[in-house]
Amino acid sequence: MISVQRYEYDILDVPAFARALVYSPVIFEIKDRGGVNPEEIVEVLTAAFKKEYGSNPMRYPMQAILFETEKP
Repeated sequence: MISVQRYEYDILDVPAFARALVYSPVIFEIKDRGGVNPEEIVEVLTAAFKKEYGSNPMRYPMQAILFETEKP
């Protein structure tokens, strides 16, 4: 059986959320490619999130796809 669980999260600190996305394992890709300050990416992400989802708080939709199986 497959089910999709949707939920909207209230993100109170949009810059911190954007920073957490950038300073995850993604940071290694950013550094390998070079030429961009990670904080600039944080600023652009923050602006894009606020434009798309609002702020104070930002309502960010997420979902999980669950797969259930039974052992034969």
